[in-house]
Amino acid sequence: MKKLLLGIAGGIVIAAIGAGLMRYQSPDQVTRRAIEHVASEAIQASAHLDRVQISAADGTGLVTGFTVGNPAGFKTAAALTADSIKLTVELSTLDKGAIVVRTLWLASPRITYEENQAGSNFTALLENIRRGAADKRAEPGKKIVVDRLVIHGAKLSYASRAGQTITVDLPDIGLNNIGRTQGGATSSEFATAIVEVLLYHAKRNIPAGALQHR
Repeated sequence: MKKLLLGIAGGIVIAAIGAGLMRYQSPDQVTRRAIEHVASEAIQASAHLDRVQISAADGTGLVTGFTVGNPAGFKTAAALTADSIKLTVELSTLDKGAIVVRTLWLASPRITYEENQAGSNFTALLENIRRGAADKRAEPGKKIVVDRLVIHGAKLSYASRAGQTITVDLPDIGLNNIGRTQGGATSSEFATAIVEVLLYHAKRNIPAGALQHR
């Protein structure tokens, strides 16, 4: 179960849903606890969600109140919060080597990019994910294919070392066919892809001259 890190937001959700649906008839509470535990352990930061609703009939799911905290050394409370995450899982793949997710939709997430003397919170998250992947490289685990991932209506807040905060709207972010060509992405590969795309868009949309670490 610990190997089922799918990273920020939707990634972690997918793995826990897969495990829950395969083992439990009513997976919602099991899934919620699994998401929080696996996320916190993997990224060395807190993770919390309010509620999970999963349909074992058609694979649709809704996660509400999802929050990923910052790694140690950062002042702001959270790196990412999302009021809702919608997804559709291909149920026939839950007992296969790679779980297939048809759609994964993050609505209006709030992203905080914070810098300290060592770098940014997102670079720290990346380091934690990669370190965890190296530590568990020999452990078997499910892979993930995501046909379509959309991050819609995101707001980015930049918190500088001087205490200045700038908030900007991010354009819609879309990723297609994650893990498709190689028969599935590992959990750490998926997590890394999500954090990297958020880091890329953060750096592109924070006003020129504001960033201290490029």
